[in-house]
Amino acid sequence: MKAAGRTDERLTGYDPFMQPAFPGVEVVSSVDQVAAGSVDCLTVLEVCEHLDQAETDELLARVLRPGGTLLVTVPIVIGPVILLKEAARMLLFRRRTDLSMRELLACALWGAVPRRADNIKHSHRGYDWRITRRLLDLRVGPVRTVFSPFRWFGPWLNSQALLAVVRG
Repeated sequence: MKAAGRTDERLTGYDPFMQPAFPGVEVVSSVDQVAAGSVDCLTVLEVCEHLDQAETDELLARVLRPGGTLLVTVPIVIGPVILLKEAARMLLFRRRTDLSMRELLACALWGAVPRRADNIKHSHRGYDWRITRRLLDLRVGPVRTVFSPFRWFGPWLNSQALLAVVRG
């Protein structure tokens, strides 16, 4: 749907690994293909945990125009929820957790963050959603955070953080 008086609206998808075909969506394989400050609304769903800090900064801060809206979802893998997530992964993928029992308990009970996975493109190991929130706060603007599925429990008993910010 076009906004009143706007004729330049388009949908752009970013995927460096695949070229999905969606009618009306231009898919780019590099963030460099998107002009700086050209995006009005950017949704980044379950992506930031697979990016290093430079990639996160590039994706989230460079392309969004001033006054543009950014919506980000990231997993919470710190606190008691890690026990449920690791149990589910073990059942679904029929493999052992890549966390030691000591790391798992320290993460679940005291919020200790294990070291990041060697290959973050395929793992959530050691991801700390709070770092992404701080980066957004510093580079984009004040972040509003909502937790899911039980927003009133905060991060300790939830599996996902939804981050929203308008670029200043």
